[in-house]
Amino acid sequence: MLLWVGCLAGALKDSEYSDELVDIHIEPTRVYSTEDARAWLTSGSLDVDSIAPPVEGKFMSAVIGARKPG
Repeated sequence: MLLWVGCLAGALKDSEYSDELVDIHIEPTRVYSTEDARAWLTSGSLDVDSIAPPVEGKFMSAVIGARKPG
Protein backbone atom coordinates (compact mmCIF):
# COMPACT_ATOMS: atom_id res chain seq x y z
CA MET A 1 0.00 0.00 0.00
CA LEU A 2 2.79 2.44 0.88
CA LEU A 3 4.52 1.87 -2.46
CA TRP A 4 1.29 2.47 -4.38
CA VAL A 5 0.43 5.65 -2.46
CA GLY A 6 4.04 6.89 -2.73
CA CYS A 7 3.92 6.56 -6.49
CA LEU A 8 0.69 8.53 -6.76
CA ALA A 9 1.86 11.16 -4.28
CA GLY A 10 4.66 12.20 -6.64
CA ALA A 11 2.37 12.72 -9.62
CA LEU A 12 2.12 16.23 -11.05
CA LYS A 13 -1.18 17.99 -11.65
CA ASP A 14 -2.07 18.57 -15.30
CA SER A 15 -1.97 22.32 -14.69
CA GLU A 16 1.70 22.06 -13.68
CA TYR A 17 2.43 20.74 -17.17
CA SER A 18 0.12 22.96 -19.16
CA ASP A 19 1.21 26.24 -17.58
CA GLU A 20 4.72 25.95 -19.05
CA LEU A 21 4.29 23.88 -22.23
CA VAL A 22 2.57 23.95 -25.64
CA ASP A 23 1.40 21.27 -28.09
CA ILE A 24 0.63 18.91 -25.23
CA HIS A 25 -0.58 15.40 -26.05
CA ILE A 26 -1.34 12.59 -23.62
CA GLU A 27 -1.43 8.95 -24.69
CA PRO A 28 -2.79 6.66 -21.93
CA THR A 29 -0.95 3.37 -21.69
CA ARG A 30 -2.96 1.88 -18.83
CA VAL A 31 -5.99 2.95 -16.79
CA TYR A 32 -5.98 1.38 -13.34
CA SER A 33 -9.00 -0.30 -11.80
CA THR A 34 -10.12 -1.52 -8.41
CA GLU A 35 -8.84 -4.97 -9.30
CA ASP A 36 -5.32 -3.63 -9.86
CA ALA A 37 -5.12 -2.51 -6.23
CA ARG A 38 -7.16 -5.33 -4.66
CA ALA A 39 -4.17 -7.42 -3.49
CA TRP A 40 -2.48 -4.47 -1.80
CA LEU A 41 -5.62 -3.16 -0.17
CA THR A 42 -6.89 -6.49 1.12
CA SER A 43 -3.48 -7.39 2.61
CA GLY A 44 -3.96 -4.34 4.84
CA SER A 45 -7.42 -5.54 5.92
CA LEU A 46 -9.15 -2.72 4.04
CA ASP A 47 -12.59 -3.10 2.52
CA VAL A 48 -11.78 -2.60 -1.16
CA ASP A 49 -15.40 -2.70 -2.27
CA SER A 50 -16.33 0.25 -0.05
CA ILE A 51 -13.33 2.55 -0.64
CA ALA A 52 -12.37 1.93 -4.28
CA PRO A 53 -15.46 2.84 -6.39
CA PRO A 54 -14.95 6.64 -6.22
CA VAL A 55 -11.46 6.32 -7.75
CA GLU A 56 -12.19 3.56 -10.27
CA GLY A 57 -10.55 4.42 -13.58
CA LYS A 58 -9.18 7.79 -12.40
CA PHE A 59 -5.49 6.81 -12.25
CA MET A 60 -3.46 5.98 -15.33
CA SER A 61 -0.02 5.57 -16.73
CA ALA A 62 0.61 7.64 -19.83
CA VAL A 63 3.15 8.91 -22.29
CA ILE A 64 3.06 12.71 -22.24
CA GLY A 65 4.58 14.82 -24.97
CA ALA A 66 4.89 18.59 -25.29
CA ARG A 67 7.15 21.44 -26.34
CA LYS A 68 8.57 24.38 -24.45
CA PRO A 69 7.42 27.63 -26.08
CA GLY A 70 9.96 29.69 -28.00
